[in-house]
Amino acid sequence: MNNIENQIIISTEQQSGTVVTFEPKKARFNPIRYYAISSDAIVEWNVPTPYGLRHCLVLTYDIHQSNQSGTTEINKLKQRYILSNYPKSKFGELYKELTGKTLGNSVDVSELVGKECFVKIAHNTNEAGDIFDNVEEVIRYKTDLTHGQF
Repeated sequence: MNNIENQIIISTEQQSGTVVTFEPKKARFNPIRYYAISSDAIVEWNVPTPYGLRHCLVLTYDIHQSNQSGTTEINKLKQRYILSNYPKSKFGELYKELTGKTLGNSVDVSELVGKECFVKIAHNTNEAGDIFDNVEEVIRYKTDLTHGQF
């Protein structure tokens, strides 16, 4: 899979000019469920959101993908969550799923790192035709998973 986020196409006649053409961003993952491990958690403070300035968590997932030769590649995907102590928020559901704990007035986001899980990828498109990979659902990997429980 191509890990370049935006591909710049410049023809030979444009190389001496100032015209740069951008192709729309393409998704890197198929919209299916993957095995993943959360590998990094970074808190971003005062991020502009549709709801005003909010603190956010950027969680990096190492997503395991089988390639055409049958070997497994690990590709990273970062997902941003608005930090909230509301249990039904995306962050609240993520925290409960990965740690098994309910949210309190404070959380240690490092508890989210190193967790095995399944992530369901969904695609979102903007007006420019760019396609973005988004983590739609996270399910904690349990060693006792049997017969389609996820």
